[in-house]
Amino acid sequence: MVGEITDPKMKKLLDIPEEFYRENSFLRSIKITALKYGALSEKQIEYFHKSVDKMKKENEFPSEEKRPNNTSFTIAALPKEQKEKEQKEQKPEKEIKNKKTTKKKPKK
Repeated sequence: MVGEITDPKMKKLLDIPEEFYRENSFLRSIKITALKYGALSEKQIEYFHKSVDKMKKENEFPSEEKRPNNTSFTIAALPKEQKEKEQKEQKPEKEIKNKKTTKKKPKK
């Protein structure tokens, strides 16, 4: 988004990662309004803060205590190399579960 904001308070308010603007149309519209009119209402500022806080929470990597026991969630949050490693480690467990065990007859 092109334009210049001169008000220091407004600059500080709108100083969030560009990724947030790309992902959220509400944040984009607020920035456009600020560029166009140079000011925002109290409600616009309030909901802007709420949206930014929500996006920050969504983008945080969950700590060990917050992680559910669901391995698909854990794997999805890991970098690509680590995902592959986790998947390789999980494959042997699946193969063991799927193999039929045959009992050997005792020798007489």
